[in-house]
Amino acid sequence: MQNVRQKIALVTGAASGIGQAIAIHLAREGFHVICCDIAFDACKKVAKDISRQSGSAEALNIDVSKKEDWEEIRTHIQVSSGYLNLLVNNAGLMHIGSIQDSTPDDWFRLRQVNLDSVFLGIRALLPLLVDSGAGRIVNLSSTNAIKATPYDSLYCTGKGVIRGMTEILAQEFKGQNLP
Repeated sequence: MQNVRQKIALVTGAASGIGQAIAIHLAREGFHVICCDIAFDACKKVAKDISRQSGSAEALNIDVSKKEDWEEIRTHIQVSSGYLNLLVNNAGLMHIGSIQDSTPDDWFRLRQVNLDSVFLGIRALLPLLVDSGAGRIVNLSSTNAIKATPYDSLYCTGKGVIRGMTEILAQEFKGQNLP
């Protein structure tokens, strides 16, 4: 009999919206889903709902903008399974306003959640994705990455950076079963 490992996916921003839908879908596809969000109570509910529907999920409290939280997630996965098949960088913030009306603090917070988190997550979890033998990374962006809209300057800029980072990552790991 062949030993079959369960696939494991980590989804950020899994407490609601697109992240919640992705987590539910992946569980239906047979993944054990690590639901991560700063809105931990809602995240726990998503994981519990997945488990009630015969899926496999757990909830972890994470502030995606903090390197230390990503290091804790990596350690948790190393101890529990030793590998990760899929990283879904979904967490994000919206900001409506022109550049003139936006404050540096608006930019810094959006950058931390929408951009730094993608970099930090990839850096922390890449070794586990490689160890899986066929790891994948999905970075959610937006049509705003290629078609800017008025009063969305910070958000559009951030999504453009994610798109560029994803394309570069694909080139850097071409032929290596990533991303």
